[in-house]
Amino acid sequence: MSELDDYHRAIKEAQHTFPGISVLAGLECEDFDDCRSFYEDEILGHRNFDYLIGAGHFTPLQGSWEDSYFGMTSATKLRAYGDHLCSMMESSLYQFIAHPDVFGLSSDHWNEDLKACSHDILAAAEANGKPLEINGGGFRKLAQRSGKEAHPGFPLRQFWEAASDYQITVVCNSDAHHPTHAMASIEECIHYAEELGLTIASDEQLGIKTA
Repeated sequence: MSELDDYHRAIKEAQHTFPGISVLAGLECEDFDDCRSFYEDEILGHRNFDYLIGAGHFTPLQGSWEDSYFGMTSATKLRAYGDHLCSMMESSLYQFIAHPDVFGLSSDHWNEDLKACSHDILAAAEANGKPLEINGGGFRKLAQRSGKEAHPGFPLRQFWEAASDYQITVVCNSDAHHPTHAMASIEECIHYAEELGLTIASDEQLGIKTA
């Protein structure tokens, strides 16, 4: 929150400085129930941001928040993660869902609980017409590892293979946490989507105006 004003100001400056480029204002958001009105009224309303991305870095479970990247090994936690993402997809706040497959980082082999979680998420994406992100940052992190540590990683292959059975669209995204990562891994994401027969979302499907 302490960085929000500077971030918003930087976007406006970029829009003014580079009028030939479509610079959009967006935020990747954790979906806390008590923040939804703030996202809608302040971020999309007062500040007039172009879009929000829903992300489940944390999973609500029995009154606390579990790290979605670690320890997601029980059926109870996986069901909670899937329910959390499904709730996001039922909301009109978020244009797409970031790295929906991170729940697989906790397991070293594919199993029925992971499969059930995947199908819950994919069914909700299809039912709500909500695109899912193939995350380029996952490719970069995987490339930095070697040997046994290289698995599991994301994109989670089994998740996206299952996705090909659903009528969904995907977003190929760099997940750039540094300027040098802007547009990084995009071609790899596109190739991954094409290899699995996944449809890449258009601007119109995302509901984002770029001009």
